[in-house]
Amino acid sequence: MAIEAVRVKINQLKTEENELVHEIEGREKLIHDIKITNDELDRNLTTLRNKKGLLIVNLKNLEKRLADKDNELKNKYKVNKDHKQVTDELVGSQREDDSSYIDKLKLAQSDEHTLSAQHANTEQRLNNSQTQLKRLQAVLQEKEA
Repeated sequence: MAIEAVRVKINQLKTEENELVHEIEGREKLIHDIKITNDELDRNLTTLRNKKGLLIVNLKNLEKRLADKDNELKNKYKVNKDHKQVTDELVGSQREDDSSYIDKLKLAQSDEHTLSAQHANTEQRLNNSQTQLKRLQAVLQEKEA
């Protein structure tokens, strides 16, 4: 009778050990998946930072071009001040060009704001994943101890 009770207890312990091994394997896989996700988020964050940098450079180039066009317009207006009709035509076409540049500048600024928001969101997701990874590692260490 006592031997049978010991065998039952051994079987229970083996079953519990198998369940714990399965749980640990599942958590290890989850930790691995989170690490992969973190790597992907890091790559996405780097890509967003690069795109933001490019947008800033493009924005500065557009601002410079707009300033150059503005100076060019002022110079043309001054040079042709005595020729009203010619000046009016130049100003009209230049304003259309300036309007196009302003639209592009506003679009670039909008893109920059969008990328900044995406960047903040990606950083938050990365922080959340890292926090979850640390918790799971702590639980895993606790289970292994």
